[in-house]
Formats: sequence, C-alpha cells, structure tokens
Amino acid sequence: MINPIAIDEEEAIDLYSCLTPQEKRVAAMVAGGFQAPAIAGFLGLSESTIRKHRDNAVKRLGVRNSYALAALCCVALRAVKT
Repeated sequence: MINPIAIDEEEAIDLYSCLTPQEKRVAAMVAGGFQAPAIAGFLGLSESTIRKHRDNAVKRLGVRNSYALAALCCVALRAVKT
C-alpha cells in the first residue's frame, strides 16, 4: 500500500494521471470533502456508480481507503497548481 503522506509530488502526479477522467472527477470531489450522494447529484450519476469509480481509483492508486485517496489527490492537485 502507498502511504500518501510520504509520497513526493511527482509520484503523486504520475499516479493521479493513471486514473480515468471520471475517476479523476470523483477522486477530486472526494478530496474536496464530498460524499457519494453529493457527488452523484452534482455529476448526474447514481451513488453506486460514484462508489464504483471511487473504489476503482483506490485500487488503481494502491491506497488503503477513501481518506488516503483524498490525501494523494490533494498532493497531486496542489503540485499541478503550483
């Protein structure tokens, strides 16, 4: 498992870039503190679809859970903005 706290920005960006566009949208919203019902409403998708995208992103990035997904996305997105 990847520890998102100990990851450097370049590696976080590389990992984040492996996600599909929809997984990136969901992961970014999870990082923003939104939960599946709110994300589903915003994107016009079902909650189960949102959970599936979130779970796929967790597996693809090799992190433990949604909190680690959010932390890794924060590192990647912050690095891209700077």
